[in-house]
Amino acid sequence: MGVFLKLLFCFLVIALYNADFIHTKKTTVLCYMAAWSSTRVHQGRFTVADSDTDHCTHIVYAFMAINETTSKIQSVDRLIDLEEGGKGRGQLKELKALKTKNQNIKVLVSVGGYSEGSVKFSEMASSSSKKTTFINSLVKFIRDWELDGIDLCWQFPGQRGGSAADRKNFISLLGDIKRVFQPLGWLLTVHIIAKRHVIDLGYDVKSISQIADYINLAAVEYHGPWDRSTGIMAPLKSINENNVEYMVNYTIQRGAIPSKILLGLPTYGHAYVVQDDIQPGNYLGLFSDQTFLSQYTNEYGIIAYNEICYDIKTVDGWNQELDRDSVTPVAYNGNRFVSYDDKQSLIEKAKLVNKYNLGGVMLWSLDMDDFLGLCHNVRYPLLTAVTEYLDREDGSSSNENHCNKRKKKPVVEEYGK
Repeated sequence: MGVFLKLLFCFLVIALYNADFIHTKKTTVLCYMAAWSSTRVHQGRFTVADSDTDHCTHIVYAFMAINETTSKIQSVDRLIDLEEGGKGRGQLKELKALKTKNQNIKVLVSVGGYSEGSVKFSEMASSSSKKTTFINSLVKFIRDWELDGIDLCWQFPGQRGGSAADRKNFISLLGDIKRVFQPLGWLLTVHIIAKRHVIDLGYDVKSISQIADYINLAAVEYHGPWDRSTGIMAPLKSINENNVEYMVNYTIQRGAIPSKILLGLPTYGHAYVVQDDIQPGNYLGLFSDQTFLSQYTNEYGIIAYNEICYDIKTVDGWNQELDRDSVTPVAYNGNRFVSYDDKQSLIEKAKLVNKYNLGGVMLWSLDMDDFLGLCHNVRYPLLTAVTEYLDREDGSSSNENHCNKRKKKPVVEEYGK
């Protein structure tokens, strides 16, 4: 009878857990959106109001800048962010409205980005008075716009005009911000470029993970048009260190707390133009000194998932292949080549969350997923596929722990063993 009651209790726990699971997110899903996406045209235009508040646990609006004169946080484009001189509400006001859709959503803004560079960060972080001014401006900004915190995206400490002291000063800056934020219940996240030389030079990841709530690990951009040959942008695996799994493992080995790492997943790819028409199976390492302009993101060499999937669906001549070595898809049409990620390749990357006991995933970015559902009749197919996978895995892991009392084995080992 005792055994029967124990089994019955276990069954009831599982049933109750599964019944409520769709309302309880166990894994963090942090979703970036690019402020400038609101200036795109036609079916590429994306505003804060388009954000998915059902699958994302956190939404990060990117980017804000640092005023080089005052060292305060400031808008990059006041027309977009504040709608000054326009007829709309402005994107920052729309951020406030997201919580009417989901009161549990956490909303942040990101300061920095590639265009912001490193010099202003370096100068601010090296000066006690400028740091104080910057942090006070963050406090006011959060209160003015009713945010839940700040994401710092310093690209790249110690490079691009920065100094050798950036690595140490960045930690000092983060510590000062955290001492102010923590009593107020505000979040502090840090966006890190997942390349070994970048980490070694600019990021003390052990200290960062002890201070920040999350590390948003951008495991992307391992190959691009700048290499002048076709390649895979974000391979899950490769013959060298330039791949997602190696850098997750490396970041942990450098001292990052796994539960604070959010694995970056791309909703975009890189585009190339080569000299001759591409033949099946022969698409990597081809010389390319040209790219083509994407129709909605309006950039050379970068193509959003909503662009490539719609092109494949509506334009004749596209061929798709799975590159088995990198576990990612590629597509080519004549002499055009695209390396990108789809639902299955992102799920394969998301499996690293459980393998390494990570805190969750980071998506760059909402505005480049198929947010209108034009390709698969499902809005946000990439985001949806990943979160549904993580929900299933989280549920099965919890049920297993309740009844079987299994302990996860340590997974931080030397890469390749």
